[in-house]
Amino acid sequence: IAGLVKFFQGEFGEAMAFANFNQTYTPVFTIDQRLATLGEKFPDRVARANEFGLKLDLNRSRIVATASVFNNDETNYLVTLRDDIEGTVTGRPDQSYLAPVGTRTTKGFDMDVNFKIGGGLEAILSYGKVEATLASGLRVAAIPYDTTGALINHRWRTGWLKGFSAGYNYSRWGKFSLDSRTNWELEGGERHNLLFGYRWGRSDIRLRIENVLDVLDVLAGSFDQGPGITNPRNYRLSYTLTF
Repeated sequence: IAGLVKFFQGEFGEAMAFANFNQTYTPVFTIDQRLATLGEKFPDRVARANEFGLKLDLNRSRIVATASVFNNDETNYLVTLRDDIEGTVTGRPDQSYLAPVGTRTTKGFDMDVNFKIGGGLEAILSYGKVEATLASGLRVAAIPYDTTGALINHRWRTGWLKGFSAGYNYSRWGKFSLDSRTNWELEGGERHNLLFGYRWGRSDIRLRIENVLDVLDVLAGSFDQGPGITNPRNYRLSYTLTF
């Protein structure tokens, strides 16, 4: 069930409220390794979403802002457990295994603002904060506690630079938990990218410079023995021809 209600409209813009309540199923194809149910497929996860939000559309869409709060839950979540020294569950002593015994709750808020400043200049700012926990109270692995993003882009539509575009993209992810076996927490990181483009007729050329500052930060993940890191500075050049 979803709904959108416009509760204000004036000369400068309009304001809307929206709500979203739904239930979905996430297919699970992992095979059970426990002796009692060996070889069976784990049950699908059932997710229920509850979201409320506001949207502002101001000055003929020159400023569009959205903010929402959510509280979602998911059952049959796979939790990593460890067998006893006799191996009564898996037949292998002290062996880790998965079991669909978890309930994951995700609550938080997110917001974003889109500015069409004029003259081909546009900016997008976003921020979100998430608290994802299991029924035991432990944090869900690999989900940053908060994220921040920004994009500024300018496209020249007139003059001798017509067809050129330049942009800057920033992303940051906050602290996150590793695998529930250790419950370790790591600080997040950030990444700065530059984007350049040129469009002429049916041709489109793009240059992306990723990680401009060439700083290696830890990526959000769950593998406690080898967390991933950001790519070093790299360049990607692409050419597209539209027929």
